[in-house]
Amino acid sequence: MTAVAEHASDTPVTKADERRAAEKQYDGDAIRVERRMSRFRFQIPTGASFHDVYADRNSANIAERVDIALEAIEQATGERDVNTIGFFTGVWLTNPLVAAEAKVALRDLTTVARLVLEPAVIAVKADAPFKTLKDFIDEAKRAPGTLKQSGGSITSRDNVVRQLLQKHTGAQWAYISFPGGGERISALLGGHIDVASATPGAFLQLLEAKKIRFAGVASPRRLGGPLAVVPTLREQGFDVVASTWFTIFGPKGISAEQVAYWEDVFFKAMRHPEAKKFADGNNWTVELMGAKALRTELDKEYARLRKTLTELGLVQ
Repeated sequence: MTAVAEHASDTPVTKADERRAAEKQYDGDAIRVERRMSRFRFQIPTGASFHDVYADRNSANIAERVDIALEAIEQATGERDVNTIGFFTGVWLTNPLVAAEAKVALRDLTTVARLVLEPAVIAVKADAPFKTLKDFIDEAKRAPGTLKQSGGSITSRDNVVRQLLQKHTGAQWAYISFPGGGERISALLGGHIDVASATPGAFLQLLEAKKIRFAGVASPRRLGGPLAVVPTLREQGFDVVASTWFTIFGPKGISAEQVAYWEDVFFKAMRHPEAKKFADGNNWTVELMGAKALRTELDKEYARLRKTLTELGLVQ
């Protein structure tokens, strides 16, 4: 999309204005009207471009920031584009819970589909005394607060997994927050922390180099490939599952027919052999879920996260 509509006048022209002009010019000829409309360029107000929003991608109120940008474009263009859809992950669930300035949440949008899950893995150094997560938990019980785990922010999935494990087992260990995966890995390899939590892809090269081992994976079932030997947390006696969702949402107010259309498009795409190959290569689990089921699951996950983050004292 470009920032300026192609018109002789400098006055902003909405999409509705353009359609009326086209219908008048072509005396209602639908084909010619649509041809002209296909060349209509959106008005992108200052502060509402992709680059403007991307610059604020780490803001606590990023969901609200996106909504403000879309609303500005809608006002400049003259109508809401119901064909706008977006890809979202779990961070869009936690931000509105912990940041007062984050006014827009996934629950305010229209669910379309869930495509894949990316589980959390627990990694230890290759020479660590812990062979499994159970070994680590047993040591944490013996010496509360002495062991350390690295992860993302205190609202991240990594810390949620820790909180759930501590709640289930009564064990206690420290949590060290790092902004990126590189710092977590360096801290683990340097012996500054005892376990690290992240996505499988962040650790695969180190696993292949035999510098680390996986003590467990927080997925409903074992993963494939080189991770097939890694037991799930449930297999080790801990009923904890934590996966990042890759989901599709649409704006408020789109029709059931539009939801059904996009649901079908993405389901067909994800059932293609190449999609499964790509998912397997990234250690993602294809778990398709339609709009209605996703809405139910979203509400359950929201309630679970709210409870966990409230116990952490983080909910605003």
